[in-house]
Amino acid sequence: MKYFSLFTGIGGLDYGLAEFAECVGFSEIKKSSVLIYRKHYPTHNNYGDITSIDYSKLPDFDILTGGFPCQSFSLAGLRKGFEDRRGKMIFFIHDLLKAKKPQFVVLENVKGILTHNKGRTYKDVVKLLSSLGYHVRIVLLNAIHYGSPQNRERVLFLGSLNDFPIKQPVI
Repeated sequence: MKYFSLFTGIGGLDYGLAEFAECVGFSEIKKSSVLIYRKHYPTHNNYGDITSIDYSKLPDFDILTGGFPCQSFSLAGLRKGFEDRRGKMIFFIHDLLKAKKPQFVVLENVKGILTHNKGRTYKDVVKLLSSLGYHVRIVLLNAIHYGSPQNRERVLFLGSLNDFPIKQPVI
């Protein structure tokens, strides 16, 4: 499998994929993050700012990952949502998904996106993904349950062009 990483930061989502998938490139503009990322993944190609990527020049990939900017949705921020330039990055993700149609998408954001604009924002994100044929599941995880000392809740939007199998809980 191959993946493309958006809003890569220092590579947290990449770390989880590196064992079983090949990175065909990433998109990150924060210079300090790129420096750290390159120490871990020196051969990965940075395509730069998502707002100026020519999607037709990207290699094909099976998975799109991205921790898209959360400041617009965070309880700690101004909560301007799609009115904030950073909040509009989801629309560039939509355009990339439309152009490349990877089998899977994994997007990460803060828990505040669930309550932003009385719950309409996360529903809008689901509608954007669904409009492209993705079946979407939303998962709320807390880093404290996975060995981190931080109580850090994050929402994952998981999308698949094929429906997710229904699994019964194990009792």
